[in-house]
Amino acid sequence: MLFLEEFACSGEFLKIFTDKLGIGDAIVRSLYLSKTDARLGESDITVVVESDGKTHALLIEDKVDAIAMPDQAGRYFLRGDKGINSGEYENYYVFIIAPQKYLDLNSEAQKYQYQIPYERILEYFEHLEEPRSEFKCQQIKQAIEKQKRGYQVEKDSTVTDFWNKYDDYQKTNYPELKPYFKRGDKGSNAAWPRFNTVIDGLYMYHKTNSGYVDLTFDHCAEKTILVSEMVAECIGDYHHAGFTIHKTGKSAALRLCVPVLDMQKSFEEQITSVEECFRAIKKMTDTAGRFSYKDVMKLIAT
Repeated sequence: MLFLEEFACSGEFLKIFTDKLGIGDAIVRSLYLSKTDARLGESDITVVVESDGKTHALLIEDKVDAIAMPDQAGRYFLRGDKGINSGEYENYYVFIIAPQKYLDLNSEAQKYQYQIPYERILEYFEHLEEPRSEFKCQQIKQAIEKQKRGYQVEKDSTVTDFWNKYDDYQKTNYPELKPYFKRGDKGSNAAWPRFNTVIDGLYMYHKTNSGYVDLTFDHCAEKTILVSEMVAECIGDYHHAGFTIHKTGKSAALRLCVPVLDMQKSFEEQITSVEECFRAIKKMTDTAGRFSYKDVMKLIAT
């Protein structure tokens, strides 16, 4: 609500965001707090502005220290696409605002188009010569200090036990894989471990609660045909090999279907499914290693 009020009252506050976009003289046309789509989830703050006769939406995730939900950033892009298709606005931009430490350490935060640290917002309030700014400075400082003290996960013992055994299994049976997750206390939503590949910037998610292993090509949602051509050139008839290609938010994914894993069940009773999942992760890793680094980087960057 603090940020929503500022968007409504201050053009200078709005400029913190629009300056990143190269949008000048923007006027706020509508504001929404917790705008929710039944299928695609919730945008914390939605600001629709008009500039040069065009409407632009700022879709903003606000974080202090809460755990990121799986594909939380990706769903912002899906909601943005839906807003364009329904005629709510002509363009959209996805932001995350959070303490700098959160932005630096949280891998999900890196998936947002634009980042605004709380520290930048604090500077804005500190330069206001208004009594109300003192209260707002206090609120922002408390949020920053809360993040500095560190977030304590609300531990789910069953999920934590599962992931520790998953980690052990990987290290023992598939030590050549490149996991990008840490042991320790896990919350109930921990469901998408990430694995890196031999190509920096090309990574995969084991979407345990959906039954997929996805090799992710960032910013390639509109390039699925090019991804398909590259995969076919490297491995031939990829459909016959069990692969499919999908648009996922702003990205494209080369996908293998695997058994769904239930974090609320014991690791041992799902060991057959776990092994099948790891075989798929290994297969996807080996496939990624056959791609040309230069071709992948060109596809992702352009």
